[in-house]
Amino acid sequence: MSKLTILLDGKQLATWEGDAAKVRQLLDFIPEVAAVTGMTCEVFAEASIKNFYELAREGLHDAARYGLFWKILTMPWASGKLADYVGGGADYRVDVSSDSGRVRVVFDT
Repeated sequence: MSKLTILLDGKQLATWEGDAAKVRQLLDFIPEVAAVTGMTCEVFAEASIKNFYELAREGLHDAARYGLFWKILTMPWASGKLADYVGGGADYRVDVSSDSGRVRVVFDT
Protein backbone atom coordinates (compact mmCIF):
# COMPACT_ATOMS: atom_id res chain seq x y z
CA MET A 1 0.00 0.00 0.00
CA SER A 2 1.27 3.45 -0.89
CA LYS A 3 -0.01 6.89 -0.05
CA LEU A 4 0.01 9.80 -2.49
CA THR A 5 -0.35 13.24 -0.97
CA ILE A 6 -1.36 15.49 -3.83
CA LEU A 7 -0.84 19.22 -3.83
CA LEU A 8 -1.97 21.69 -6.48
CA ASP A 9 0.06 24.90 -6.54
CA GLY A 10 1.54 23.95 -3.16
CA LYS A 11 -1.85 23.49 -1.45
CA GLN A 12 -2.88 20.03 -0.26
CA LEU A 13 -5.70 18.80 -2.44
CA ALA A 14 -6.15 15.12 -1.67
CA THR A 15 -4.62 12.04 -0.15
CA TRP A 16 -4.98 8.79 -2.02
CA GLU A 17 -4.04 5.35 -0.74
CA GLY A 18 -3.89 2.22 -2.82
CA ASP A 19 -2.11 -0.87 -3.92
CA ALA A 20 -1.13 -1.99 -7.43
CA ALA A 21 -4.69 -3.21 -8.14
CA LYS A 22 -6.19 0.19 -7.28
CA VAL A 23 -3.61 1.91 -9.47
CA ARG A 24 -4.52 -0.37 -12.38
CA GLN A 25 -8.24 0.24 -11.80
CA LEU A 26 -7.71 4.00 -11.93
CA LEU A 27 -5.53 3.81 -15.05
CA ASP A 28 -8.16 1.67 -16.79
CA PHE A 29 -10.94 4.11 -15.85
CA ILE A 30 -9.34 7.31 -17.15
CA PRO A 31 -9.56 6.41 -20.88
CA GLU A 32 -13.30 5.87 -20.41
CA VAL A 33 -13.74 9.27 -18.76
CA ALA A 34 -11.62 11.00 -21.40
CA ALA A 35 -13.53 9.32 -24.23
CA VAL A 36 -16.84 10.66 -22.88
CA THR A 37 -15.37 14.18 -23.17
CA GLY A 38 -14.08 13.49 -26.68
CA MET A 39 -10.45 13.93 -25.60
CA THR A 40 -7.37 11.78 -25.36
CA CYS A 41 -6.14 10.96 -21.87
CA GLU A 42 -3.26 13.42 -22.25
CA VAL A 43 -5.48 16.31 -23.34
CA PHE A 44 -8.05 15.48 -20.65
CA ALA A 45 -5.35 15.43 -17.95
CA GLU A 46 -3.82 18.73 -19.06
CA ALA A 47 -7.25 20.39 -19.22
CA SER A 48 -8.11 18.97 -15.78
CA ILE A 49 -4.99 20.48 -14.26
CA LYS A 50 -5.16 23.88 -15.95
CA ASN A 51 -8.88 24.26 -15.23
CA PHE A 52 -9.02 22.42 -11.91
CA TYR A 53 -10.39 25.24 -9.77
CA GLU A 54 -13.01 26.24 -12.36
CA LEU A 55 -14.12 22.61 -12.80
CA ALA A 56 -14.39 22.20 -9.04
CA ARG A 57 -16.61 25.30 -8.81
CA GLU A 58 -18.84 23.78 -11.51
CA GLY A 59 -19.24 20.55 -9.51
CA LEU A 60 -16.82 18.54 -11.66
CA HIS A 61 -14.27 18.06 -8.90
CA ASP A 62 -14.09 14.26 -9.27
CA ALA A 63 -13.54 14.37 -13.04
CA ALA A 64 -10.79 16.95 -12.64
CA ARG A 65 -9.19 14.90 -9.89
CA TYR A 66 -9.17 11.79 -12.12
CA GLY A 67 -7.32 13.74 -14.80
CA LEU A 68 -4.82 14.93 -12.22
CA PHE A 69 -4.28 11.39 -10.89
CA TRP A 70 -3.77 10.02 -14.42
CA LYS A 71 -1.13 12.69 -15.15
CA ILE A 72 0.70 11.83 -11.94
CA LEU A 73 0.56 8.06 -12.35
CA THR A 74 1.68 8.05 -15.98
CA MET A 75 4.62 10.39 -15.59
CA PRO A 76 8.09 8.95 -16.15
CA TRP A 77 9.72 7.79 -12.91
CA ALA A 78 12.98 5.88 -12.54
CA SER A 79 12.89 3.15 -15.19
CA GLY A 80 9.15 3.25 -15.85
CA LYS A 81 6.14 5.29 -14.83
CA LEU A 82 5.18 6.34 -11.32
CA ALA A 83 2.25 3.87 -11.53
CA ASP A 84 4.83 1.04 -11.64
CA TYR A 85 6.06 2.04 -8.18
CA VAL A 86 2.97 3.33 -6.38
CA GLY A 87 1.38 0.56 -4.40
CA GLY A 88 4.67 -0.95 -3.40
CA GLY A 89 4.74 0.57 0.06
CA ALA A 90 6.57 3.88 -0.46
CA ASP A 91 4.71 7.12 0.13
CA TYR A 92 4.94 10.06 -2.25
CA ARG A 93 4.15 13.74 -2.12
CA VAL A 94 3.25 15.19 -5.49
CA ASP A 95 3.00 18.91 -6.28
CA VAL A 96 1.41 19.97 -9.57
CA SER A 97 1.46 23.48 -11.02
CA SER A 98 -1.87 24.47 -12.56
CA ASP A 99 -0.14 27.10 -14.70
CA SER A 100 2.46 24.92 -16.40
CA GLY A 101 1.26 21.40 -15.64
CA ARG A 102 4.73 20.73 -14.20
CA VAL A 103 4.71 17.85 -11.76
CA ARG A 104 7.21 17.46 -8.91
CA VAL A 105 7.35 14.20 -7.01
CA VAL A 106 9.22 13.64 -3.76
CA PHE A 107 9.36 10.72 -1.36
CA ASP A 108 7.58 11.38 1.91
CA THR A 109 9.73 10.64 4.91
